[in-house]
Amino acid sequence: ARSGEAARVARMGAGEIARSLVTLDQIKSDFGRIEGRAQPGIYPGAGPRRLFELEMEALWAQEVPEILWVAASGSNQSVARHDFLESGGFHADITINEHRELALRLCEAGLSMWACAGRTYHLTHRVGWRDPLLDTGWEDIFFDLHPRPEVALLSVFWDSLNEQSALPPEARIHTLADLAAAADACRGAQGRDMIRQRHMDLAAAASRKDGHP
Repeated sequence: ARSGEAARVARMGAGEIARSLVTLDQIKSDFGRIEGRAQPGIYPGAGPRRLFELEMEALWAQEVPEILWVAASGSNQSVARHDFLESGGFHADITINEHRELALRLCEAGLSMWACAGRTYHLTHRVGWRDPLLDTGWEDIFFDLHPRPEVALLSVFWDSLNEQSALPPEARIHTLADLAAAADACRGAQGRDMIRQRHMDLAAAASRKDGHP
């Protein structure tokens, strides 16, 4: 069990525990009770849900195939066993976004990302999920392996979905197509920080050109 979870469960009342359980009997004969508690996305909250919607829209539309590895799902991602083994599998030192790094390598090897019809369910934690904008140890490894603008701008894209973000409105990246365009505009900049600064500078310049202060 995760650290602290046992104590949290102990503080829950019998009614809350009963409402939180997923039982074998529910799965077999009353799955509607589970479905009624589910919500789109991987983690609870408006931000993760919006990200899920954007990723699925991009996968269904196939309008930016060169960047669809960004939409890789950590909860339900299928790949042929041979291709997984040939790629080397998940990077052992990346514990957040390891599924996107794997998807990027698979796409570089010639595979494609596609959405599958149907519905899947992922049992997730109510609290305590690791926010990649706060727990940033993955960034150095990911960018060192793939020093490209798309990787450097991932955090800008995700931060843009937060209504309380400190990002200037003109610098926000709202879709995967916007991410692809922003990455193209930043090609030639060296280093993660320089890429992000180039993006901010270009966004500010475009805003001034449009007459915004």
